[in-house]
This record gives sequence, C-alpha cells and structure tokens, in this order.
Amino acid sequence: MKHIGESASFFRWDVGLTRLCQRLPDLAQQSDFQPLLAQQAAVDPSVSAEVLAHYLLQPLATLAVADCFRPVLLEILNCLLDKQNEYTATNAVRYYIAVEQILEVAPHLERIMLPYFTGTQTVLQQLSQLDEPEQAILMARAVWRSLQLLPALKTCWSCSLLYSIMLHKIPEVRWYAVHCVAIMTKLDDDSRQQLALQVLTKSEQMECFMQERKRSLCVKVQQAAMWLPKVNQPLVPEGQQQRQNRPLQGSDNAQQRTGYVNISGIALPCKTLDPSSILAAPAGHSLIYTAAVDDNLKAAALALCQTRPLLLEGPPGCGKTALVEELARLTSNVDMVRVHVDDQMDSKSLLGAYVCTSNPEEFVWQPGPLTQAVAQGKWLVIEDLNLAPPEVLAALVPLLGSRQLHLPQRAQVINAAPGFQLLASITTAPGVGSVGAYGSSQAVKEVLGSLLSAVTVAPPTDQEQLLIIQGLFPDLACLLPCAMAVLHLVRRAAGQLTQQQSISEEGGVAWVVSSALAAGG
Repeated sequence: MKHIGESASFFRWDVGLTRLCQRLPDLAQQSDFQPLLAQQAAVDPSVSAEVLAHYLLQPLATLAVADCFRPVLLEILNCLLDKQNEYTATNAVRYYIAVEQILEVAPHLERIMLPYFTGTQTVLQQLSQLDEPEQAILMARAVWRSLQLLPALKTCWSCSLLYSIMLHKIPEVRWYAVHCVAIMTKLDDDSRQQLALQVLTKSEQMECFMQERKRSLCVKVQQAAMWLPKVNQPLVPEGQQQRQNRPLQGSDNAQQRTGYVNISGIALPCKTLDPSSILAAPAGHSLIYTAAVDDNLKAAALALCQTRPLLLEGPPGCGKTALVEELARLTSNVDMVRVHVDDQMDSKSLLGAYVCTSNPEEFVWQPGPLTQAVAQGKWLVIEDLNLAPPEVLAALVPLLGSRQLHLPQRAQVINAAPGFQLLASITTAPGVGSVGAYGSSQAVKEVLGSLLSAVTVAPPTDQEQLLIIQGLFPDLACLLPCAMAVLHLVRRAAGQLTQQQSISEEGGVAWVVSSALAAGG
C-alpha cells in the first residue's frame, strides 16, 4: 500500500468525495466509489488516492477530480504515474488527455508533466494511428493545448509528424493539426487560414471551430467551479495550523519523481530531487516565522508556482532579502544569481558584451548575469529594480513576456531554461511612499507592472520585532522591551513616523511599554 504524505493528513477526503459526487452524481453509483462514501471521515487516504487515480483517466471526470482534490493532487497523481507502464495503448491515450486537462487547473505541475509529452514517438505517432473518432479528437486537442500551455514542447516535437496528421481522415483532427503547425512555425492568421484551406473546406472549418468552442466552454465551466464558495472546507486539526515548510512526503519513488516542497501549504518545485539535501539555514541567519512572514511566504509562493516573475516591494529592513533567501533555501536554489542595480548600470551589464582578450585583435563574448541565469536555468535576483534606468527595464520586457532573452549584440534569442525564475525587489522610502532617495517604483510598474506578480512586504510590527530578536538573541530577551520602547520614541522624535503610522502603532507601543515595565519590575 502506498504511503500517503503529510499534506494528505490535513485534508478532509470525505468532504472532497462529497463535493465530487455533487459535481458528478453518477459517480455515487459506481461500485468502487460506494465504499469510500460509506466510510465518511474514516476513509483511508491511500485507498481514495488509488480510486481517484483511476477516474483521472476519465475525460468527463478529470477536471472535477483535479478541482475537488487540488490540495492532494500530487498524491493522486503519484498513484497514476506508478501505473503508467501497465497501461494499454487505449489507457495511454487517456493518460495523455488527462495530463493536459490537469494542467488546465494545476499549471504548477508542469515540471512532472513535461517529460511525458516530450517523446514525439509516444504522443504524435499514437495520434496519427488513432482511428476511433472520439479519442482521436480529444488526443488532437490535448496536443494542441499542450503546445499552448507548455511552450518548451516547441523545441521537443517535430513538425514532420504534424504534417502527416494534417491528412488524417477525421476533419477535427486535421483542424487541430493545422493549429499545431501554426504554433510550431509561428504562422500569422492569414497564413494559417491558407494552410487550413488546403486540408479543410470552409464549412468543415466552421464546424470544427464551433465544436472546439463548445469543448472550451465546458473546460471553463469546470475551472469556474473552483471559485464557487465551498460550504464544507477541508479542516486542519486544532493545534496544527502552523505547518512546517518541508518536502512533500510519500513513497521513495514519489519523492524522486515529484521534487516538490510544501511552502505555507503551496507545492513549489524543488531543484533537488533528494528532499534530505535541502540546506539548513546558516547559524544566525534563520528566518523567524511570524504571522506576517507566513503571509508573505504564501503570497510569494503563489506567484512562483505559476512561474510568474516576482516583485517584492517594501521599505528598507522589512525582510525582502531574507524572504528571497528563505525561498531559495527551501527550493534548493541557493546558487541563484544576484544583481544590485544602480542608476549607472546599462543593459550590457546584464546581458553581456564583447571584451578584449590578451590578444589585442581578439574579442570574445562574455555573458552577463542575466544571460547566464537564463541559459543555466537559475534564479535571478535583481535588488533595487526601481533604481534601474529605462534601458534596463526595456531589456527585461521580452523576457518577462515570453521567457525569451534577446541579445542584440549577437542577433540571438535564448529560450529560458527550465528552472529560470526572476525575482526583483523595490525599496521604498519609509513614510514617504514610492518616491525619494530610493528611486521611483512607479516607473517600474508602468513598464513591467502587468508582467510581474507584486507582493508588498510590510515592516514587522513592534510585537513581531520583539519575537524576531528574541528568537535570534534569546539572551537579550529581558532588555528588548525597553530597547524597543526607546527606539519608537527616537523614531517619532526624528519624524520617521507619519501621523497615521504613529496612531496605528499606539497599541503596539503601549504593549511594549507594559512589557518593559513588567521586565523592570
């Protein structure tokens, strides 16, 4: 029996099963489903995962299962992957269709899905050999959507097989093949239309378009159901609300396959496949977890799980750098490339330039930190991005939009390697807003705002500062309340706190002063 990991122990499987039966009433009549419903809260997670893995292969149930069991989808997917070698040709086709549909609602699982699409022989050749209309059409759609959801497949698949699929006897398969070729070869709309007319009549094209729109709407309805209010939310046992950030547990094979780490309840890809190799925090530099830190980690993890660039904004000393270092440690990206930006930096400093060698007549290309991070699939941390001149911001636009780095000096385009992630920080002046000695964050938001996921990191409150310092220096615990009270008075006297901040912190100061008096007494 497969060992189901820690994340499953926090999930109410009975609630998920009830929700699934509400979405798909016919499941309640299935012989393998009835025992699970009868056990209610006593249901065995391992048995449930095995049964649900079977229903992931049913095209009409895939999206509903992925939605209702999203917190434990990795555990269910592990059960599915363990049986991949046992699949017949028919089940293998269902498997690829299911994998594509799972990506529709769980794009953060791209890392473990991609290897099962990269084999041209196992995907495109099976599609070319399918004769059963329903499976052939669903498989063709899965190939088309996979190219849209996984841009890396453009370099893994060959167009030669897609050209042969354009001659398939089923019109809808030919229609999807035309759109796949258009994506692979970057055809514009007019060229794609001319290509389609060679294998499809106008009436066939219209019929295929309407059928695809119908399927697309069905997927969107299932996706919209994710946002419906849930009356019975999965519960966390009392006293266990604070989860530790640790690798997702499971069988040994599952650990080697997934390589994910649980950060504030969100699964993030871990660079190492061995969870035990995650480095411990250096002595004196461990992050003290408070409520604000946990909220910031969760917000950052939500952006990272979607592979979106992350922008951290906050005043100096609020913990932006510590947050990035903690995320890098937990995901084993400690080899990240760090760049400190100032107003003297230009695009060549990031992209690279030709430099002279010992031979005065010879020049060699020296890649910059941005180019190295993109090519090697490393994290790139750009600190104080708001100090960057417009030239540097403009160089980042194509990379953030399409994960492609353009090198004008070499007339070259580099596709971002798997694992590349851009993280940037903006330092705002305390009590002044977004403009001042620390530059203007508005310029960054105007140029890159729609391409970044922004997280505002607020400075810790007085209570949180006490908890942090006590955690780092426990021997000074008795002196800290008095020191914090004096610090607050000095800040107010120096005008570093606005009137609104002073009013909002009155309660915190009163608590600090009372703690100081108690310590002195």
